[in-house]
Amino acid sequence: MRVLLQRVSSAKVYVDGKLKGSCAKGLLIFVCAMKGDDENVVNALTQKISKLRIFESSEGKMDLTLHDIGGEALVISQFTLAADIKKETDLVFQVLQTHKTQTTSMNFSLRTSNE
Repeated sequence: MRVLLQRVSSAKVYVDGKLKGSCAKGLLIFVCAMKGDDENVVNALTQKISKLRIFESSEGKMDLTLHDIGGEALVISQFTLAADIKKETDLVFQVLQTHKTQTTSMNFSLRTSNE
């Protein structure tokens, strides 16, 4: 599983012009489930993200977690994170079957929201 985290003051995602998700201050999390990912990978990654001290305190130090600031997370499935671009002309994606990817990403999303 690969993730890309971005701190945001707010974020929204639209699909075909319709709002599908949003969050206030917190994290925008792009997630890509890959071959070999299972419940253990999801658990380990969500635990690690929940412990990241990447938000600024009133003293100006980066020592607060998402939970500490009462932040929200918007999780978006992003299969391009699996790209292997070792050769300029070959883009190889090692992504799980669509259904399993959606299920794993959903499990990640649910776990993140419960942390």
